[in-house]
Amino acid sequence: TIRTRCQPAKFGICHGVRAGAEVKFLRETLGCEVIGTAISNSATKVDHVIEWDFHEVKEEWVGCVDFIYSNSFDHSYDPEHCLKQWISCLRPDGLCFIHWGDGHNHHDFGMNNADCFQAPKQMYIQLLRSLGQFHGEICSPVGDGRSVLIGGPKA
Repeated sequence: TIRTRCQPAKFGICHGVRAGAEVKFLRETLGCEVIGTAISNSATKVDHVIEWDFHEVKEEWVGCVDFIYSNSFDHSYDPEHCLKQWISCLRPDGLCFIHWGDGHNHHDFGMNNADCFQAPKQMYIQLLRSLGQFHGEICSPVGDGRSVLIGGPKA
């Protein structure tokens, strides 16, 4: 998906990566510079991953990122601020890929306290539309309730 929508990609960020599997996969698959962020101090033990709160941006990222990928957006304590920050990093034609799964659709906060933003898919889409553009959804081919929502800066 990232390959077909963001080529040629030169620089991407994966937010909330823990052990960095996404970073390694995207670096190998796309052949471009990809870094990851993780809030844990163990992040520095993983290649190409920095210890960083994904609600914040580095000045050198603003307007320079081809794509952002995260399967951790549900961990945001302030999703609107977070998504604004991510979109500010994207190039005008850059894209943000956000993983959503049925597990993000909790109606009872506390089912998983790490998932601060427990919301239905439509709420994610509405947020993407209100802060930028919603470019579509790619559903998991195995029909397991997972999908990737794609957004980007306003045109």
